[in-house]
Order: sequence, then C-alpha cells, then structure tokens
Amino acid sequence: MKKISLVSFVALPIVISLLFLLNLSSGLFVPWTRVITPTERLTNYFNVQKDPDGYPEAIQECNTKEIEFSILANKPKNIQSCVQIIDYAIDGAEHLILAKDGQGSLWKWEFVSSVTSDMLGYFILFLGVLCSGVIILVVSLKKRKKTK
Repeated sequence: MKKISLVSFVALPIVISLLFLLNLSSGLFVPWTRVITPTERLTNYFNVQKDPDGYPEAIQECNTKEIEFSILANKPKNIQSCVQIIDYAIDGAEHLILAKDGQGSLWKWEFVSSVTSDMLGYFILFLGVLCSGVIILVVSLKKRKKTK
C-alpha cells in the first residue's frame, strides 16, 4: 500500500504539469460557448470556400477527433455543421471553431496559441518532473537513514 501511495505522490506533479501544458498549448480546458447573437462575419464562415492551406486564414471542415471536441470541453450536442478557422500570426495562431447544433444554435470554441504559452507549458512540465525527482531523492535518503 505504501508503494502505491508513493508512486501516485511522485506521479502527481508530472500529471498536473502535463495537464497545464495541454491547456496552454492546445486549450484542453477551454469550454464551448453558445453565441447568443451571431454576427454576419461568424455565420458567413459556413458559406465560404474551404481552404485548409490558406494564409493568414485557413478555413476547413472540423475534425471531431481533436482535443477541442473532448468531453472536458463541454462540446455542443448533435452537431449538424462545423467549420474550423485558424488565423495565423507571427508567433502563434488564433483557433476558432464554429458549430451549429440540431436546434440551429451557433456555438464557438476559441483559443489563442503562441510560442510564449507553449514555452511556459514546457517550463511547468520541467518543474513537475523536477518536483517528482526531489520527492524520489527525499524518500530514498530517508530509507538510507533508516537502514543505517
């Protein structure tokens, strides 16, 4: 029993920092929001020519296997049509996903990724691994003292 709690105690900083990394780099915990009054700009995205390689704005059909459609993002139910827009910038991109549900409501998922947020996420992951290493070191030093 002690070994299981020790393993989970060591793994906890890594898991938490990994979740931070996923949130900062890909918007894991960013929720979908219902658009109360859709603008013409938003509704026009469903009618324009899809261009997945467009620059600075790439428009394509949604890939529902992406992280934006995870159970953590409270995605809309019964999606009828969906379009993904990526607006590229110098150091990152704005990701916008628009979806219409069965009742005709418009939903959006919006996330801005950048090199800065990615680097911060990797630094937090490094700190999580470092904390786990310190925990392992402290536990092994305590065991060494007990055996002497």
